[in-house]
Amino acid sequence: MIAPGHVIALVDDILEYARPRDSPVVEVGPGPAGTVSKELASRGVDLTCVEADRDTVDSLRRSLPGEPTVVVAHCRFEEWTPPGAGSFGLMYCGQSWHFLDPERRLDKALSVLKAGGTLALSWNYVANPASPIRQALARAHSARGLAHIGRRILDDHSAPESSRSCLAEIAESPLFGDSRTRSYSWSAGFSLAGYLKVLSAFTDRGLMTREDFDATAPDVTDIFHRFNSDLRLEMETKVYMTKSCPRLAA
Repeated sequence: MIAPGHVIALVDDILEYARPRDSPVVEVGPGPAGTVSKELASRGVDLTCVEADRDTVDSLRRSLPGEPTVVVAHCRFEEWTPPGAGSFGLMYCGQSWHFLDPERRLDKALSVLKAGGTLALSWNYVANPASPIRQALARAHSARGLAHIGRRILDDHSAPESSRSCLAEIAESPLFGDSRTRSYSWSAGFSLAGYLKVLSAFTDRGLMTREDFDATAPDVTDIFHRFNSDLRLEMETKVYMTKSCPRLAA
């Protein structure tokens, strides 16, 4: 499967900035699709994916090449014991840094990276939050007590606030410097069938019950029929890249 254009561009830019060469790379919280993981693996990097969710680990192990090229570790990043600590040339977190323990994540990242290694963080933002069909779906999910499901599909409302506080934390830290940012615009589209498929996958992963799915599916169907159109989200991905300070990482 070919990665979306914005993922290819994101990986291009991160690898150009990080230049890990023969150093290993770690991705924290890759998610069940493993889109960036697959693109990194296709570049031949020595990749470790650290993922806390058991079902996601199983999905990644089925879809990624496997050892020795790719290792999937099932644990929280804070509890992960990396082979060759202090030797990783790149650590990437897509939509996951703000879930890590704020008291430990910077020091842990520094202990994983080699001197001058790169920490790259990214978040996705919805550029058209006022889309009527998106708002109708969000309201329907909230009315069923499923606001968390709406956030996962329609956008992450915490992303702007989370990224601002996280980036301020890093900017104020003497542990990292030489920072760069990049942004990528892209679109995500859902037909009715595609949207219901995503909801069903959440049921399979235990994020919502079968009863919840049976209750919300008619709501979703009614909204798609009422608007007589697919859902299209205009998205922007922003990536922040910074290097560990050699004098402190040594």
